[in-house]
Amino acid sequence: MAVVVQATFDDELKKIFGDWVKSNIPSKFLYYSPEPRGKHIQGDITHDLHLTLYFGLPKTALHNEDLPKVIEEHIINSITLGDFELIDGYQSLYKIFTINVLDEDNRLKSLCEKISYFAWEDKYSKRFKPHLTLAYVTNEFVIPESENNLPKLVNIKNIEITEK
Repeated sequence: MAVVVQATFDDELKKIFGDWVKSNIPSKFLYYSPEPRGKHIQGDITHDLHLTLYFGLPKTALHNEDLPKVIEEHIINSITLGDFELIDGYQSLYKIFTINVLDEDNRLKSLCEKISYFAWEDKYSKRFKPHLTLAYVTNEFVIPESENNLPKLVNIKNIEITEK
């Protein structure tokens, strides 16, 4: 298990993204991991829509009083979304269908770097690329050419420190 800092979104926004996925990705292209360790790799995952700000903090971060202070000092209320992207999954068994989060002012990157001070070994902030994962898909899936009518500016509900 790893400690994660993530931005969460309200149920209404999750429904908007979930409806879009259901309308634009045929079920035959959704990928479901057969492995118990891959229980999070289950096709459409918009029900758990979030933006990972940092992955891999030690468990001690859950009880560190300074980490929430750092997050509060770098409050981010909304994010701007960009283009869709497909990222290669583990051992190229599948692809990860994402929508990029624009970080033109580097506020997200800066927050990620500040959070990295709480890690024993920082392997995350140098490769930080903000995005929202919408679904795990088969390698045959191609990004739909249909118009992206998803919201471009979305509000963050909360930034939480959790164990995954």
